[in-house]
Amino acid sequence: MRIINKIFYMKGLPLLLTGVFFFSCQTNSPNRVRVATFKTENGYGFRIEGKEKVLINQPFIPGIEGVHAFKTADDAFKTGNLVLEKIRNKRSPGITVEELDSLEVDYPGNNKKK
Repeated sequence: MRIINKIFYMKGLPLLLTGVFFFSCQTNSPNRVRVATFKTENGYGFRIEGKEKVLINQPFIPGIEGVHAFKTADDAFKTGNLVLEKIRNKRSPGITVEELDSLEVDYPGNNKKK
C-alpha cells in the first residue's frame, strides 16, 4: 500500500493537477483566459486569469537567479503571453533565459541591453 501511495504522490498527483490546470484553460472563447500585468513594489509582474480567478500569479521574472521584478509592463506581458501559449500547447510553462533573450526582456545579468 505504501508503494502505491508513493507512486501516486510522485507521478499521479502532479499529472492530475496538470490535467486539472489544462482542463481549466480549455475554452471556446479566446478571451476567457488572458494575461494581465500589474505594478509591484519594484517593477511589474503578470498573472494569467481565467473564469474570474487567478491561475498563475508571477510577481517576478521566471527563469533567472534571484527575485527581480520586470522593468516594464511590456516585458511582463510578453513573458506572460509566452507562458499562456505554452499552456495552450500543452507544454511546460517554465521559462528559460534563452526565451527571455528571444523576447528581448531586460533582466539582471543580461549582457544584451535593449
